[in-house]
Amino acid sequence: MKQLVWKSLMLCVVLWACETVTPPEVDPGSDMELSLQLDKQVGEVNKTAQAGALSFTGGFVFVEEIEFEARPQSGGKIEFEQEQRFQVNLNPDSAIALPNPLNLLPGPYERIELEIELEGINDGPAVVLEGNFVNSSMDTVPLRLEISNEIRFKAKVRDVVLGTDSTLMTVLDLRPVDWCQVVSLDALEAADTDADGTVVISRQQNAALYESIIRQLDRIEELRIKGQRRRRR
Repeated sequence: MKQLVWKSLMLCVVLWACETVTPPEVDPGSDMELSLQLDKQVGEVNKTAQAGALSFTGGFVFVEEIEFEARPQSGGKIEFEQEQRFQVNLNPDSAIALPNPLNLLPGPYERIELEIELEGINDGPAVVLEGNFVNSSMDTVPLRLEISNEIRFKAKVRDVVLGTDSTLMTVLDLRPVDWCQVVSLDALEAADTDADGTVVISRQQNAALYESIIRQLDRIEELRIKGQRRRRR
């Protein structure tokens, strides 16, 4: 059985000034567009300023399910699930929008909650990330991280007012360098490589490093979700 990794995310949303609040029973007129972005963060796997530098430059994830729940200030609860597996190619230079924006009724909300589950196909990886690290000889070594565990990201935002004819754009900011802080430079240099000289960290390859990263994911309490902007249609 696959291990399910739960992550709690902090959601910071920047909203433009809204128009007059419309009761939630009226015409739906606001979308919540979700995007994924690979953070440009460069980290270190030891204390040396240059050797040990670690970064990720691209990759992809498989989104399996999106669950949404909102509580309007007028009372009641809005919730639904979207089960549609699709691949999202990650780019550190731009946010990649997920298909089918979530349609919300305009008005004030006490709380909006969101869960996104990542799961691979046929026991394949749910997350594949390409990057590199600098070894003690100052050579750049390619690195690939393949996470086969199911991962569920959670986010929550409170006291939001949604206007009409606009889109609330919300960005999940993936920071895999934080996941790898438990891996030392010595461990990376001692890791097995594939035929191309790439250090692959997965269930099947360098499994001890993989398990360390999974445990680190389990310990991380917050991952960032960056709120971007409200866009007029």
